[in-house]
Amino acid sequence: MALGLTEEHLDLAAAIRGWAQRNCPPEVMRAAANGPDSGSERYRESLQPGLAEQGVLGLHLPEEHGGQGYGLPELAVALEELGRALVPGAYLPTVFASAALAMAGAAADVTPKLLAGLADGSAAGAVSLAPGLTGRAGPDGGLIIDGEAAPVLGASLADLVIAGVRTDRGEVWVALDAASLEITRLDSLDLTRPVALIWPASTAGRSPAWPRYCSAPRRPASPTGPPRPPLVTPRSAISSAGRSGSSRPSSTAAPGC
Repeated sequence: MALGLTEEHLDLAAAIRGWAQRNCPPEVMRAAANGPDSGSERYRESLQPGLAEQGVLGLHLPEEHGGQGYGLPELAVALEELGRALVPGAYLPTVFASAALAMAGAAADVTPKLLAGLADGSAAGAVSLAPGLTGRAGPDGGLIIDGEAAPVLGASLADLVIAGVRTDRGEVWVALDAASLEITRLDSLDLTRPVALIWPASTAGRSPAWPRYCSAPRRPASPTGPPRPPLVTPRSAISSAGRSGSSRPSSTAAPGC
């Protein structure tokens, strides 16, 4: 689908192109491609704060949530220019996560805080489009999450992961604290954008956060393999505790929208 560009879009593209040329010259891209972390440290230390200062991380978000009040067309312009410069790191997965949250109608008591963090650069996000996570009802309306998913773009840099979970009532989307997940980096075809495998972690005693659904069930789930030992936690938590043998434990999320 073609995108009709206005003069404002062209001005925005020129501004972002100039920022990328100043902050991500070819030597930065080459260092990211040849480095062991695909430029992740550079992104956290300088590129992410710089993008936040320019307002580019929240370009598409409402002003009341710390954004600039524009929309997806402006975000597409920014993505094109940053992609042209091969800016390494988690810009794409972060704005993908914030766009998904903003459009999902998630819980009003949680969404503003999450969006503000993604917009101001204090948090990074990722979205898992890969199958593999399953869920079933837990106590107090919680969701027990099991399984694993890969590849997830930017998961190794993320503080928040939006993921699809298959349940016996269909598919739901949940917002997960990355601290409640085990995240293992995988080899990536794109040397400047890491991908990872995710699964519920053993996080006994960890403070829970962001335990919310992002959407209602959408389609029936198909049968899955043998269940792994689950771990049940309260409605208000996203966490998991303990392992059973070599099986990976489950995590939980609670409904909020």
